[in-house]
Amino acid sequence: MVKKILIAMLAIAVLVVVYIGWFVFTAVTSKAPVVKTAGYASDDGKTLSIEIILSGIKRVATINEITLSRIFADSLHALPPQGFEEKPLQLSKDEAANPDTVKFVDKFNKETVRWVGAFNLAPEKKYIINIPAASANEGPGKITFQYDEHVGMGGTIRSFDVSINRSADVLKKTLGSLNLEDPKKDVEKSVANKDIRFVGIYGYSCSAPGIEEEYLSLTQKYGLRCLKGTSDNIEDDEHHRLIQTAIKYAEEYNINLLKKLKAK
Repeated sequence: MVKKILIAMLAIAVLVVVYIGWFVFTAVTSKAPVVKTAGYASDDGKTLSIEIILSGIKRVATINEITLSRIFADSLHALPPQGFEEKPLQLSKDEAANPDTVKFVDKFNKETVRWVGAFNLAPEKKYIINIPAASANEGPGKITFQYDEHVGMGGTIRSFDVSINRSADVLKKTLGSLNLEDPKKDVEKSVANKDIRFVGIYGYSCSAPGIEEEYLSLTQKYGLRCLKGTSDNIEDDEHHRLIQTAIKYAEEYNINLLKKLKAK
């Protein structure tokens, strides 16, 4: 009888060791997910939209914490998104006995807004988290998202940062609403809607590419629709590429609009 018990205990011990080894191996060898994000204000400036695509995971991951600096949150007049609530970092009984930990948590809660809740992310799908913000155009800034990545029967906690109101993200959204392949069609649509403004690009000021000096008075007469996100302050290579795309579109649009005005 004792022998059977010992064999059973040995078998259980082997299974535990195998499981722990498998879990450690899976956690160590699993590659970190790839996160694609963008954060920008809605057209009415009342909502901050966060686009998230999580690649390199096999199971659903769950965002359980969102943090941002209190200064940035106040400038946005931001509220927790649906499914989240504001909750300061809490101390356990043991942590409360450690002066350094108490000091850290106190500083964190003074400087940081923390929202807790649950938002599931399936792999390779685009999700949008909408954050109510009365001044959503404020920025740039940063919001940190913490999520649980489920690995085997366990999991690991990861986080990613989203840059808010980067000019590149704003411009990307702007270009997405335009017919980049055929600006002439956008001209036809705008004229039909009695919008005869030229398209402008922000630099030191807003100017209309493709319009020669002798016709610049027309941009004052009809006005300019300046593309949000363009700037002479280039953030990175992506922003530079997007600006070049915007300039090309604006040139073609303005040349075609000018032809229509000349034909009147």
